[in-house]
Amino acid sequence: MALIFSSETNQFELLNSTVHKVSDARKVCPAILVASLLPSYLLAQPAATDFPTYRLARTVALSAPSKTWFLSHLTTARPVFLSRDNQLLQEASRGDFEPMRLASTGEPLSVTVSRAGGYFAILGMQSQEQDNKILLITVYNARGERLYQLSWQRHFDTPYPLLSVSDRDGSLVVGHADMGRLMFYDKAGTLVKKHDLFPGAEYGLERVMAMDRSLDGDLVVGAGKRGASPLGLSARQPSAEPAVIFYTSTGTERLRKELSETNAAALAVSDDGEFVSVAAYTAGVRGNVKKRTVLLRNTGQEITTLDLLPKQMQFSADSRFLLLAEKQQVALIATASGKMLWTRQIGSDEGMIAAVTLASDAMVAALLLARNEFRRDHFVFTHGRLKLFDFNGNITQNIMLNPEAVVMPAAVLAPDGTNLSIGFETSYQTYTRE
Repeated sequence: MALIFSSETNQFELLNSTVHKVSDARKVCPAILVASLLPSYLLAQPAATDFPTYRLARTVALSAPSKTWFLSHLTTARPVFLSRDNQLLQEASRGDFEPMRLASTGEPLSVTVSRAGGYFAILGMQSQEQDNKILLITVYNARGERLYQLSWQRHFDTPYPLLSVSDRDGSLVVGHADMGRLMFYDKAGTLVKKHDLFPGAEYGLERVMAMDRSLDGDLVVGAGKRGASPLGLSARQPSAEPAVIFYTSTGTERLRKELSETNAAALAVSDDGEFVSVAAYTAGVRGNVKKRTVLLRNTGQEITTLDLLPKQMQFSADSRFLLLAEKQQVALIATASGKMLWTRQIGSDEGMIAAVTLASDAMVAALLLARNEFRRDHFVFTHGRLKLFDFNGNITQNIMLNPEAVVMPAAVLAPDGTNLSIGFETSYQTYTRE
């Protein structure tokens, strides 16, 4: 019996002397092989109380109630939120939040911020008669300077498009799920390419589409040829035949990977573009759901599959780890091997997982838990709390948060774990590591 140190998991692991390798897929630091050190290693492990804790360091009162927050672990991105009265406010140099003076965007429907915060796009609508409205997409840089604006008529039954803004130059991809089509615009707002995801596929309002891109602008799309039907019905084509499609930053399709389940739900791309996490599922006529998360390399190679259908997928800034969260379950994955390092269940009395965030080395993972309640005409999250975990999945701290309701909670850890920021409805708080 001996111990090896794994550079992938940052842990010592037992190695039986009759085994010549740990795993074909595991990267092991070759210079560290220690025999007969198990007792002393265990004695040297820190207790939970040795791990750093966080304390509230700063609270900023907001001049307008927030509706949606945009927080990034990248230091280039300043915190931004969309207020209830549809103003976009950004953190100023003095630490408070001030409205961005933007050219006309119509009535804002959604805001899309680039991964590093250098650009953002506002989807808006000009108020006209119900069956003849004009959609506007306006792209700005982080200083609030308008770069270009796109517009077209929207029929009453047409779904809103998906937007993805590149950090390279503010170029834009517009995804039309109903048509299964991508529109690529350059930094001046000129249409440079149209791409049909499934040539010959029919128009479909039930088609699912999701997309994300890396820091260098490469795009990944998950979509199906059509809407899926529950298995067991007499549908002629019950499967959506979903696929994950990889594009270069200029819009050239370079490969696609078909999924085994009948529908795709969501996807996430790591900052460096090396890894893609895709959530998929197959539904049965009796309400039974087969859940599946697929972790891929950008070559299309399948690293692992997990029986999860996460609502939250967060890669660490160094792309070495992936945090997956359903409503009541969270799991930490090592991306290079696909190994599940730990998984934990959250009791329903603590609420549901509303947001997740992860430090670069996965030494700190934070869950924002809250209860989901219906108030007036919409759902809100209340009774928020933070639950922090160490690398091994041990709980290191529980923090009760601001009791106010919030429409969409947001939390982000700095890559080195030195601070943790949270956006509430009427305040923005920063916790620092002690």
